[in-house]
This record gives sequence, C-alpha cells and structure tokens, in this order.
Amino acid sequence: MVLTERFDIGAHPIVWAERTTSTMDDAFADPAAPNGSVFVADFQTQGRGARGANWSADAGAQLTFTILLHDAELAWLSLRAGVAIANAIDGLLPSEIERSRIKWPNDVWVAGAKLSGILAEARTGTGKTRCALGIGINVQAQRVENAASTSLAELGVDISRKALLGHVLRELERSLAIPPIDIVASVSSRLLWIGERVRCGEVVGQLRGLSHEGGIIVRTDDDERRVLNAGRLRLAE
Repeated sequence: MVLTERFDIGAHPIVWAERTTSTMDDAFADPAAPNGSVFVADFQTQGRGARGANWSADAGAQLTFTILLHDAELAWLSLRAGVAIANAIDGLLPSEIERSRIKWPNDVWVAGAKLSGILAEARTGTGKTRCALGIGINVQAQRVENAASTSLAELGVDISRKALLGHVLRELERSLAIPPIDIVASVSSRLLWIGERVRCGEVVGQLRGLSHEGGIIVRTDDDERRVLNAGRLRLAE
C-alpha cells in the first residue's frame, strides 16, 4: 500500500492510499483497526467484486473504499449499504433525474445504469468476527466495455471523492442503526425491475418484491412463489 494521508471524518479514522492491492485486504490486514475504520484507494491492483469478479477502474475515477465493522450482521450489510448509497446519491442528483434504484442484492443504479457496487465479507479470528464492507462509486466517466454503467459526472454531479465519502458515511451510520424491517421497506421502495420478468439462477418469473429476510420474491411462469436469498439477478430474455 502506498499511503497518501490519514484523517478523520466524524468517528471514522480514514486511511487513504494512492495505490493498493485491495482496500478489502487492507481492512482485514490491520488487527488493531478500530470499528468504523475506512480504507480508501485511488487505484486497486487486485480489486474484487461480487462472486469473485475483478473490480477495476481508472485511477481516481471511482471512490473505492472499505469500512471495517466489528460484529456486524453480514447478511444485511449489502442491503444496508445500498440504502445508504442511494440516499446519499439522491441528495446530489439534479432534480430532473429519477431517484436511484437498488439492484438486488448489491448494486445501485441511476437512470438505467450501474453507478455503484457493494461487496461484504466476514472473517473470524481470536474470538471476534470482523466484517468488511467494500463500496465502489463511479465519480468520473471511464470506458467500460459490455456494461451498462454511469458516473456522477455523467449525471451532472460535480463533487470531490472526499466530500462524497463524507456523505456516504453519514448515511451509512443511519442505515446501520435501523431495524431490518425498515431496510426491507427502504429497499422495496427502490427495487430495480419490480414487476418485470427476471432471471435469478434457474428461476424465471415476475419480480414481486422483497421478503422480510431480505430475499427477492419471484412469481414463476408456473405461478409458484419463490423466495431467493442469493444469486445474480438480471432481466429475463
């Protein structure tokens, strides 16, 4: 890790690196890092996304960071982060742009394209469970092949990555403090592709909503109600 600076945003110690392998690895590598520590990087050489996918971006084009959370409930972290990012982004968007949507389980979309991705992991050691919540938000436009993506700049938002980090951390503090039932309500009101025909794994049908456990509810073509708690969601062909 090539360190740039250290500072605080509220109760969050921030470690900002010019270059690192992965902010997720940086978070887990420091056993003394307090709860709420944030690791940011201008560029990751081995960044990763959901389902083991590579996460790459031009240097400085994204706000890429990981927040370390002690004893958090891993199952809800991605949805809590989605709510926080959506709320933070909506406060910045021009009024003519429709509010952000949450693509279950770990993306935030605006204007029909992906703006942000989320990855949550947990590791246990010395009797403690530590969760790392990785977030990437497209700030500047960049060339992305075969992907529907957008950036804050393309949406008419001019903001520094440091200021954006502050907005997201404040919203994340709020979303981490509310009960799961309220997270379900918030995600449901923003759920991307609600009412449309989708595919998740081998299940195809109409996306009907979110369960109380945070899974998606799909009404299959055979009129069966299915609740799915994991998988890659996409529009059905």
